[in-house]
Amino acid sequence: MVKICYPPGHFFSPIVDPEQLRRVVPKTRPMPPKSLPDVAIDDAAMTKLWTDVLAPIANTATFSDEPGKVHRYHYKNPSYCVGDGTVLRAMLLSIKPKRMVEVGCGWSSACTMDTIEEGELTTQITFVEPFPKLLRDVLRENDIARARIIEAGVQDAPMEIFTELEAGDILFIDSTHVVKTGSDVAYELAEILPRLNPGVIIHFHDIFYPFEYGYKWIMEDNRSWNEIYSIRSFLAFNSCFHIMFFNDYMAQLHGDHMLKTFPPFIRNSGGALWLRRLY
Repeated sequence: MVKICYPPGHFFSPIVDPEQLRRVVPKTRPMPPKSLPDVAIDDAAMTKLWTDVLAPIANTATFSDEPGKVHRYHYKNPSYCVGDGTVLRAMLLSIKPKRMVEVGCGWSSACTMDTIEEGELTTQITFVEPFPKLLRDVLRENDIARARIIEAGVQDAPMEIFTELEAGDILFIDSTHVVKTGSDVAYELAEILPRLNPGVIIHFHDIFYPFEYGYKWIMEDNRSWNEIYSIRSFLAFNSCFHIMFFNDYMAQLHGDHMLKTFPPFIRNSGGALWLRRLY
């Protein structure tokens, strides 16, 4: 048993008491604001990126809902849904990165390898995953031969794999979603992102707009995740990093357009947040 100074739910504890949150966490999600006072969101640019680039590629996808023999990835997997996989595939096929580092691996890795194969991309892929069983299960034998797999937490991965990324390369992060002493999220935000070169594209997962978790995760599951608040703080008044695409923002504020241009997206839009370092 780990000794703790303050019990869960105490105001000094990061584990929340859902009962204390009932007056501030609505059961029904209200319509969010189109803009925030601290984080710059270019609605027009995001909509244009989707309409002109991502949606046309999304409509060429041949992924199925259930597992099959053709693809490694399928939409109804438990962690990286149709909206997430659709945008990841479209980003890869449109950007064609020379390098990609994926921190936190699994079903997203399956989508990545399917897309690299489909587009005949020459992307050098590095997977960083301390618990690689699922990763190895979804990959094929030739994937393991061509990819670099680092079986370690991100804190123990060589910093060079991040600093060597160049403009148009991708750093894909799907973390523990928890900021605490020594955590991966704290390390990524404080040590890795500030060292990235201009033009590098960054992905975070399970980020929802307006940077808040849903009722079930807060009140029923009591996940007590806090990454989403740290990412908002990181982006606040930060002109170095630009929001390229925000799945949940588009689903909430442009749901009709998303439904018209790619209907499956609205079925489960996911939680992908895509950033680009500008300078």
